[in-house]
Amino acid sequence: MIGQMEPARRKRLATILIIVFFAAMLMGAGPGAFLVNGKGPILGMPAIYAWVVSWFFVQASMVVIAYFTVWKKR
Repeated sequence: MIGQMEPARRKRLATILIIVFFAAMLMGAGPGAFLVNGKGPILGMPAIYAWVVSWFFVQASMVVIAYFTVWKKR
């Protein structure tokens, strides 16, 4: 069931989510932005904007996953 798992598995999942979240934070606005700087448009948007927005969605999905699986209901 969603939100009910043993503590060891919950801690492991939380660690993975934290690592992915901070990697997305680094890639979105940090050095990862330099990888696409100056490229052509992606889906009609400037490449740098599309890059940052896509990493934002990765971060948002990590928060949603944590909400339903890791964070305990009080």
